[in-house]
This record gives sequence, structure tokens and C-alpha cells, in this order.
Amino acid sequence: MVKLIQQTIRCPACGQPYNGEIRTIIDAGQDPQGKQMLIAGQLNVQQCPHCGSTTRAAAPILYHDADKELLISFVPMELNMPRDEQDRVIGSMLNELTASIPKEQFRAYMFKPRSALTMQGLVNQILEADGIDPQKVEEQRKRLQLVQMFLDASSVEAIQALAKEFDEQIDESFFQTLSMFGQRMVEEGQMQIAQRVGAIQQILLNETTYGKGLQEEMARSEAAVKE
Repeated sequence: MVKLIQQTIRCPACGQPYNGEIRTIIDAGQDPQGKQMLIAGQLNVQQCPHCGSTTRAAAPILYHDADKELLISFVPMELNMPRDEQDRVIGSMLNELTASIPKEQFRAYMFKPRSALTMQGLVNQILEADGIDPQKVEEQRKRLQLVQMFLDASSVEAIQALAKEFDEQIDESFFQTLSMFGQRMVEEGQMQIAQRVGAIQQILLNETTYGKGLQEEMARSEAAVKE
């Protein structure tokens, strides 16, 4: 099941409130995109329509993977939710999840979810169950963090300054990550962000060592074709 709820979010940058759509229940079998967003550190990341800044909305999460017999709950510490309230909220989410599962598919693990103290702890448990190298995921997470830094930059000059500062990290893998992020924004209908990603790509092509090398390679290829 894909569980989306409306939540009022107050932008930490400009202080303005706005409505955001967030995921609270992630069933890996039915919502693989939600799982990938969680692992990449992009789950419930919202962009303020007033100032363009991004933030991650804090919300309880229930993660389920039937194939791995994995059920994990996570309540962000910043919610300051008392233990009995946490139990009530997770219990309600668990009831909602199991209501969509046929009784013959019930397993013992579904009656007592594991818990994660941090978002990274939740991700690590998922990766361990999937047999994925945490180092590769960490590298991708850092690339996505850098993408977010470029998106948060307030001007072309700020983007250029970041490009200079992180020049060594802007390589083929980073450009692939940036392109995939832009494509995902198109698929989700967030055209304003997608257009901003395109503008950032063009600046990085002109300002970074890898980008300049890529343009030179493309120019040589075009010249060879014309010959």
C-alpha cells in the first residue's frame, strides 16, 4: 500500500506554513519508489512554495517488506512524542497495514515490529536485510546531499561557488545522480524543480573540471562525425 497524508509544514527558512504530502507507511512490495526515496535520504523532503527552501517533514514511519519478513517502526525524536503516544500511533499504522494483508499471509513478525532510533538506523536495517553494501549507499547519499546543496543555492553565483568548492566530487556518477533526480521530478510533476536541475546541470558543465572535459569530448565527437 502507498500511504500518503497531508501535513502542514512550517518552513524553517522563511517561517511560512504550507501543505505537504508525506509517506508514513512504506510497503516495499507495493511502493518500491518509497523504499528508494527512504534509502536515498529523500523521503518526505518538501520544497517551500514561498522561498524554495527544502526540508524533511518529521513523521512516524512504518516500513514493511514481506519478502524479507521485515517490519520496522521509526518515530523521529524531534516530535517529542511520549512513549504511550508512540505506541498508539504505531499501533494504528500497523492496523492499517495489516488490514490490507490477507489473513492467510499473516506471519509472526507482523505482530511485533522492530524499532529504529534514527532514520539512518532504519536505513541500515533495510540494507542489511537486502545484503547491500552500506558504503555504496553512503556514497550515493552524499551525492544526493550535494544535489540538495545546489538546489538550495540562492543564486547563480552561489552555485558557481559550490561548483568550485566541490569540484573533485562532481564526476560522472554525480551527473548521473543529478540527471536521475531531475527525471524523477518530471515524473512527479514537479516541473519547477526539474527546470532548476537542468539549469544547475548547465552551470556545472561550464564551471567544473569534469563538465568542461565532457564538453570537450562531445565537441571532438561532433567534429569527427562531420569529417
